[in-house]
Amino acid sequence: MLLVAMAACGGDSPVGPQSTLAVAGRLERGLVVRVGVRSGTDTTLQPVTAVTVTPADAATVLPNGDVRLTKAGSLTISATAGTATLSAIVAVLSPPVIVFDGLAAGNRDIYSIAIDGGELTRLTTNGASDQTPTATGSTVLYTSYRDGNAELYTLSLIGAAERRITTTTFSETQSALSPDGRKILYSNNATGFSKIWLATFDPSATVPVGTPERLSAATFGSSSTIEASPSWTQAADRIAMMTTATPTGGAGLFLANAAASSTPVLVTGSGTSVEVEPSWSFNGFFLAYASPIAGATEIFVRDTRTGTATQLTRAGGSRGQPAWLPDGRVVFTTFSGGTSTLSWVDPALPLDVHAIATTGLSAEHAAPVRP
Repeated sequence: MLLVAMAACGGDSPVGPQSTLAVAGRLERGLVVRVGVRSGTDTTLQPVTAVTVTPADAATVLPNGDVRLTKAGSLTISATAGTATLSAIVAVLSPPVIVFDGLAAGNRDIYSIAIDGGELTRLTTNGASDQTPTATGSTVLYTSYRDGNAELYTLSLIGAAERRITTTTFSETQSALSPDGRKILYSNNATGFSKIWLATFDPSATVPVGTPERLSAATFGSSSTIEASPSWTQAADRIAMMTTATPTGGAGLFLANAAASSTPVLVTGSGTSVEVEPSWSFNGFFLAYASPIAGATEIFVRDTRTGTATQLTRAGGSRGQPAWLPDGRVVFTTFSGGTSTLSWVDPALPLDVHAIATTGLSAEHAAPVRP
């Protein structure tokens, strides 16, 4: 909860000199905040009436007096308490931007969108499937099937043309661009089983990808161990991944150093049930992941320091593909009735799930645009 307040003004009124107009909630375009009076150090909001906003096109006052924020920038909210008029000036932020793949008319392409549903932009238009994007700065890395097999491509959010960066007879999928934009991870099936590879990356170079190397040491797992879903820490020093090298041979979460020939280590608490699609939090402490429970697949968060896991989503059905936003929120995919939709949730408020309107698209594989 964010409280922003300014002192009351006006004449004869029960509102005391320590009373202020407070705005509770996340000050972000697309969200709803609550307006009320706060007295002294008491954080309880008391009701107000006659709520107005300036400029008028920056927000909408709802029938219950709450305010829906519709525009980023400075906003003045005013209200009446007793006979006093109170005002608060707040700064409304633009929502984070994500990239994702969306299916429309049988074709899957790469898109970007703000998480309030604004600025939906189609980034690829090829007739073949483009999917699983990852982004750092203005660079987007993704898999395309336009060459017959899966190859990695890049494009720029500021207008540079698409560029093919791998050329093999195998399939390169599930790529992850490092937060500094200088390395990539991806899955390759050259051995007949999915393995994670690591390479340097320079999009401005004639040959943008350096010589790829296996992330895992030759002694890790077995030749048939599956490795998938790599995820970088923000410091780009460690990697989370799913592998089937658990003691039972099932899918579990592993951590590895961000260097070739590392030996991944099973995350404390993982390995007793199916756990897939890990995503590092930006503070480097938590992994969001998908796991089946009681006939459904839900999103969980595991503390890598203690191994403690917390269930994040509880709506039933099937949810997966979690991705952390820089501010600690988690974006995920819901699968229902043959379509897929995107939503976000704040782990501090797990019951308050927000849908992301990707109108006309069956959307999957959301990833933050890292700064």
